Amino acid sequence: MQTSSLLNKGFSKKPLNVYIKGGDILLTAKDALGCTFTLPVTAPSDMLQIIRKGNFFCPCCNGGLILKAGSIKIPHFAHKSNHGCNASSEPESLYHLLGKRKLFNWLLSRGIYAELECYLPEIRQRADILAIIGDIKYAIEFQCSSISQAEFEKRTNSYRSAGIFPVWLLSEKWLEHHSGFSINITSFTSLFMKGTAEAPYLLSYSPLENRLFIRRNLSSISSRKWLGEFAAFYLDGLPPKMTLPLQTPSWFNEWWKSRERWLMAITTHGSIHKNFLFQLYTSGLSPASLPAEIGIPVSGSHLIETAAIQWQALIYIGTFKKVPVNGIVSAGVVKKCFSRHINKGDIRLRSFPLMEAVHPWIPVIKYFELLETAGYMEKISGSAWRKRKDFTILETKDEQKEFSLKWNVILKNHWQTKVHDFSDYFPLLQ
Repeated sequence: MQTSSLLNKGFSKKPLNVYIKGGDILLTAKDALGCTFTLPVTAPSDMLQIIRKGNFFCPCCNGGLILKAGSIKIPHFAHKSNHGCNASSEPESLYHLLGKRKLFNWLLSRGIYAELECYLPEIRQRADILAIIGDIKYAIEFQCSSISQAEFEKRTNSYRSAGIFPVWLLSEKWLEHHSGFSINITSFTSLFMKGTAEAPYLLSYSPLENRLFIRRNLSSISSRKWLGEFAAFYLDGLPPKMTLPLQTPSWFNEWWKSRERWLMAITTHGSIHKNFLFQLYTSGLSPASLPAEIGIPVSGSHLIETAAIQWQALIYIGTFKKVPVNGIVSAGVVKKCFSRHINKGDIRLRSFPLMEAVHPWIPVIKYFELLETAGYMEKISGSAWRKRKDFTILETKDEQKEFSLKWNVILKNHWQTKVHDFSDYFPLLQ
């Protein structure tokens, strides 16, 4: 059969985007005795003929199935008639099929109990793979097609309600690199972000390379542009325990370049940011005269969709700029300013279904902590700071270099991550 050569040749970079309408493609079926049968990746023609003569049924709706296999198809089952099986309504692709097959085989190779395309009647949902480690059940979803946030949350909450831990793996093809550290993360791909408010990460998988990718030390520059670092690991080469070392981001120089590009862009395409520009100009500022301390990459910035330069500038205009040196900046005033701009739509927030809900105030607090470290503020109580000096308007390259060196040291301490086991990111390695 030609299927194995199709999967192993000529597709090193391009996704296998051959879709089967309505998601009507199964690798697992029930036979006439009710036993589960999983198709092999490849099979000789005589075996396929035997399978064709058998009676197989959908594990979800019990509808009759037929075998489909040929020179350009991975062997799979499909419903005999389009009678509306609701277990999966997404379109299937060979890329997705290959991915869940490889993940399933990898779990079995590690001695982990796993079921491919496991239907869960209590929630009327079919998981790509169900794995059981000890007393914990994991539903593994390898997501290749775009789904709405509502659908993503519905599936996640359904698994949780059944006592099953959802493990979402994003297809690597969704993530685009624009430089060594620049990543394009859309509202869809951000749904897959996990971790904490201070240390988010994104996990993805490429079945063509059979590699897992981890993106961490993530900082949101704008609604779509992020800075971060990634590591890639071959699935078959992952040891039972692997430690990811203490790491400090290497993208600080890239951050300053991204800041400059963003300021140039809003000048060129001013109509998109006209409300923000209006607020700058009415406060006596412009993109060219914006203080250098605005747009600092703080941990937790992923909670705010609005560009870091924008939300920090609005807080600066509404609070810090109005206070003289040695004057008091209260947390209450800062919170009111932040909330006011959220209510007006000047500052937009993100939600992350796979992360614990946290207050979007966190990155603002982190920003003020950095200003305190840099000597602009002095904390005088749990809810107030004394302003020690004004922000900086950089006028020469030497000033810019000095500023950059100073802030690189501050940000290194701010962003340094602790030692992690790989299982902290990928629980199936526990």
